[in-house]
Amino acid sequence: MRLLPFTDIERKTPIISVEENLLMITVKEIAKRCGVSPSTVSNILNGRTNVGEQTKQRVLECVKETGYQPNYFAQSIRNQSSRMISIITEDLNAFGTNPIVQSVMEYCDDRNY
Repeated sequence: MRLLPFTDIERKTPIISVEENLLMITVKEIAKRCGVSPSTVSNILNGRTNVGEQTKQRVLECVKETGYQPNYFAQSIRNQSSRMISIITEDLNAFGTNPIVQSVMEYCDDRNY
């Protein structure tokens, strides 16, 4: 299956390039291309072992070809956990990194957050 760019019919010029089109691919589209369910694709991407080796290789090849990247924003909404910390502070560019902000960042980095 070959992906075509979205085109302006009047000018026959691409509105969205093939590369941009590939960036918008979803788990459902990967599943459709591979002839499997979205849950099978999810299982493979999450490292679960309940999938046959041929299916796994077919899905991983499709993921590689399309450049699929997980949408972490969508995942955070679904999981109700963004793993984001908000800090309200004055203009960091004017004063450099605030020691409190620096400490919070180091604390989080030490815990792989």
